[in-house]
Amino acid sequence: MEAVYAEITRLESAAAEIPANYKNPHPASENFAKLPVPDKGPWQYLNINGGGLVSVNDKDGVFHNSSATITQKKQLQLGQVFDAEFATEQPEQLYNNVYLVGFGGYVPTQKQDVVIAFRMKVNEGFYGSTGFFIEPQNTFAPDGNFQLPADWFGISYSGPENYNAGLICSYIISWVPLDQQPVAADPFQWNDYKITLRMLDQTYMEAALAVNGEQVCSQQMPRFPVEVQIWSDNYLLTADETGITIGFNNQETPQSVLFDDISVNLKKSK
Repeated sequence: MEAVYAEITRLESAAAEIPANYKNPHPASENFAKLPVPDKGPWQYLNINGGGLVSVNDKDGVFHNSSATITQKKQLQLGQVFDAEFATEQPEQLYNNVYLVGFGGYVPTQKQDVVIAFRMKVNEGFYGSTGFFIEPQNTFAPDGNFQLPADWFGISYSGPENYNAGLICSYIISWVPLDQQPVAADPFQWNDYKITLRMLDQTYMEAALAVNGEQVCSQQMPRFPVEVQIWSDNYLLTADETGITIGFNNQETPQSVLFDDISVNLKKSK
């Protein structure tokens, strides 16, 4: 847990430097009328991992066996098809992921709460992991690799072969799950999600997740300017007394997840 404590200390120190007069970006939204173009709207990155490579800000949204596409109903679909090269790839080439990062720079202040709303539907047969997380702004470097530890809060879904299968509210610091609570909602139907960030003091904020209007979890956590990440990958996570093992899955049936109506708004603090 040393890495966790060190990262919390780093986040606390950074929070102490947030100006009292911090100015949030204007509210922003995305309804996926077309495939997002990074840096021409709320999104910073549309990246795809496959075959040991990262396609950064992929204009077509298709690389290796992963894709980001817009459906006929104007919804964003992320997913994977069968990876024909999987059986012959080296271990470092097995990770397949498509993800978007954006809506960066919002932080709760004494005057403003941050309200992040979105809709998500996992398609049946999904075997990897997917979800919607907030994370510290600039978690990813321009080359698509991590430049900060993985610090996340939000909703995730993992397929049945994973130790954390199902719909989960997660709080993760430096890759370590500190809290994981099952969410009693059908992931295979459209659900309305809302993450509300409220300033507690200079160093800490409360993050609360509601599903279809009902709060399902909340977490006190270090306060930082956030960005959002949505993704679809082929993780296969197992766990035993020695810890969590990261593996990778590949199935003949395609997997996908749908997102729609993402927005970030500012609400007057009570």
